[in-house]
Amino acid sequence: MTGAAVTPTIIELSGVEKTYRSAGARGGERRVGFRALNGVDLAVAAGEMVAITGPSGSGKTTIINLIAGIDGPTAGTVTVNGSRLDQMTEEQLACADRTDRTTAVALPVPARAAARFRRAGPRARQPGS
Repeated sequence: MTGAAVTPTIIELSGVEKTYRSAGARGGERRVGFRALNGVDLAVAAGEMVAITGPSGSGKTTIINLIAGIDGPTAGTVTVNGSRLDQMTEEQLACADRTDRTTAVALPVPARAAARFRRAGPRARQPGS
């Protein structure tokens, strides 16, 4: 008996939440939070093409930033090609070899991410190289 080939999952978000907090409160002011994502689950298999759609402010860019390692979740897990991005420090994310992630996400690189590539030194690959 032969089974169908199992396609590996290259992107997985599990129970992901992201809350953006306002800058430090002054005086008696309270910090305000904006919940951009609440309990997001997503699995993308190798070779699968996925479109993330929704109205303005629905969290599309936040999801892409989490997958690219530009931002971290408030809760939940973000796994790309077997690497738990939510457990990495900023330095680990900056130094990580990004060649395996370019197949997962093909988007313009924001200036902040490009700066990480430059800071990481000669091991880092520049976008488009």
